[in-house]
This record gives sequence, structure tokens and C-alpha cells, in this order.
Amino acid sequence: MSGSIFRHTAAPFTRKTVRFTPPELEGLDGVPVYILKVPTKRDQIEFKSAIAGSGLRYPTNEELYDCMRDDLRANVQAFEPLIEAIDAYEEQVAALDEFTAGAIDQLAEIADDERDVASETLAKDAPKVDPALIDQVNKIEKDMRAHCPAYNDLLRQRTRFNELYPLMVVEQFLVGWENIGAEFSRMNELVDDESLSAIPDDHIRAIFRRMMELIAPTPDQVKNSASPSGSSQDPSNSEADGGRRTEASGVSTESASGSIQPT
Repeated sequence: MSGSIFRHTAAPFTRKTVRFTPPELEGLDGVPVYILKVPTKRDQIEFKSAIAGSGLRYPTNEELYDCMRDDLRANVQAFEPLIEAIDAYEEQVAALDEFTAGAIDQLAEIADDERDVASETLAKDAPKVDPALIDQVNKIEKDMRAHCPAYNDLLRQRTRFNELYPLMVVEQFLVGWENIGAEFSRMNELVDDESLSAIPDDHIRAIFRRMMELIAPTPDQVKNSASPSGSSQDPSNSEADGGRRTEASGVSTESASGSIQPT
């Protein structure tokens, strides 16, 4: 079944929308087009309230580090060297994160044809995380996974957040589609489960990233924003913790140690 099909339990949606096709499908015939609601300030407040009410939370890196330290103090006789390693690792990763955030802001202000060279320069200047510390903290974390219920509970909360948060964004802000072989419907102001299950997982992630752009666009996206009816050309890689961007052509905050960084 193709074409735009809407079945709403309320009046047809009439507010500002954008049309979005996952970038890898753009330019092809008959590809899915997702109709996304442009969130107002009220929408964003209501959505934050819904997240708070859902019980979803994303444990911070600091919580994970503190949990590791507490467990070491309680269960390891010679814990000081291990805690010193965690402290040093945390400091180095924080410095890399801070540098990366600044680099992303800098790259957003640079012309497209100069961005690759600037990115390479920034990557060379990026703070380094000691590989020996990475190995040591990885070993500590592996031990935590094996025996520490409190640490595993934090990881479960992260996993639940990472899996459900994008779905909640999509069900809140997707208001229609075209060229999907299923009927689209919303119920109680949300995409219903049957419609949600018809969307491929990689499209869920792509829609989520596009919505993060609409909620918190970078200066570069504001400057180069297209007509509201246009499709996204290059959605940034946003994290599930509120749209933090972690991709900047050669400068990365990708995890140095398993679960310590957002996935």
C-alpha cells in the first residue's frame, strides 16, 4: 500500500510539519517519507514531563564511576591503586569530552569546503586517553558486571533508556507517513503500537536523530535550514540523553571503555 494514509482518533493534524526520508534512501523512487511534527516550546515541555513520568532515567558517567569506587572500597583490600586508575581515567575522558564539544561548535561555524581540513587539525590536538588506563578500567568494569548488582542495575537503566527514549520521541512527534505498506494511526495523541511496529529499527533511529535536530539545531543547521517541507540531508548523530552530538568528522567521543560512555 502506498501513499499517505491517516486514521486519527481526533481532528486531522494541521500544525507545522517536516517531511523526512532516511538519508541513505534519498533520491530513490517510492521510498518511505515520514511526516514529523515540528515541536513547539509547549510540546517540548510536555514531552519532558512524559519522560519524567515514565520513570526513564540515564545514569551519568559519574554515577557509574562512584558505584565502582564504592564497590572497590567495600570488597577489595588494596583498593587505592584501582580507585586512582578510575580517577585518572575519568579526568582524561572528561577532558576529551570537553574538547570534543568545543570542536563540534567550531566545526559548525566553518564553511563546508574547509571543514575536513579543520576537523583533521582538531583531531590531532584532541586530548588522549591512556591505553593502559583504558585496559585497566575495562578489567575493573568486567569484574563489576560479574558480581556487583548495583553497577548492573545502572547499566540496565541505561539500556532501557537507550532503547525506549527514541521510541517515545517517534510516537510523540510522528504524525503520518507515505509509501509504507501499513496503515498509520495515532491514539491518545501518540502513534499506536501497531503503526510503531511497522517502522524499521534503523528508521526509528534516523527519525529520532532528525527530531533532535528540530528540538535543538546546531548553528550550522539553523544557518542552512531548508523549507519546512524539505527532507533532512545530513542528520547528526545525537545521543539519547537529550540530543548531544558526538560525530564531527575525525573528532569522536566514542566510548573508550565499554559501558562508561553513552551507547
